[in-house]
Amino acid sequence: MPFLRRIILLTFLTGASIPCFCWGFYAHRKINQQAVFLLPPEMMQLYKPNIIFITDHAVDPDKRRYAIPEEAPRHYIDIDHYGQYPYDSLPRKWEDAVKKVFCRYP
Repeated sequence: MPFLRRIILLTFLTGASIPCFCWGFYAHRKINQQAVFLLPPEMMQLYKPNIIFITDHAVDPDKRRYAIPEEAPRHYIDIDHYGQYPYDSLPRKWEDAVKKVFCRYP
C-alpha cells in the first residue's frame, strides 16, 4: 500500500507543477457574472437585468487582443513601471505611458 500512495502522491505533484498560464474565457465570464451580485443595490438595478450581455461580452477584449496585433500590449498594465501606490505619476494618455516605460529601457 505505501507504494500506491507514493505513486498517487507523485502523480498529484507532477500534475500540480504544470504551469497554468491563464484562466481562460470561462473564468472571465464567471467573474463578470458573479461580480454583478457583489454590487451595491443601487447599481444592481442596472446590471442585473443585463447580466447575460455582461457575461457574454466579458471576453471581447481578449478576442480583440488575438485579432488585432497592436492590441496585445494594451491588454494589460504593468503597474510596477509607474512607481509606488497610489501611482500619482501614472500617465493618463497611452503615448505618455509608452514614453515613460521605454525611457527606462533604452
